[in-house]
Amino acid sequence: MAQKDAFLRDLELEGVKTRRMLERVPAEHWGWKPHDKSQALGSLATHIANLPVWASYTLEHDELDFAKPMNRPEPVTTVEGLLARCDQ
Repeated sequence: MAQKDAFLRDLELEGVKTRRMLERVPAEHWGWKPHDKSQALGSLATHIANLPVWASYTLEHDELDFAKPMNRPEPVTTVEGLLARCDQ
């Protein structure tokens, strides 16, 4: 199996597990923080849903310069939004 095919297979398998986890984020605790210095649960879950976007971005670009403007996705505020972002 080629390295690319193995990576894509792993990404697909992890995507299924990630989606299952995002389905279980309790909407009533969206603003809960695991620690005072932590982000809220909704923000942490959104970060997880956005990770595949970063993977594709790093494969398609030669550099990542945070000083340059980037197309940032709209914030997610619901579990349905998390799942849509994950499926995207």
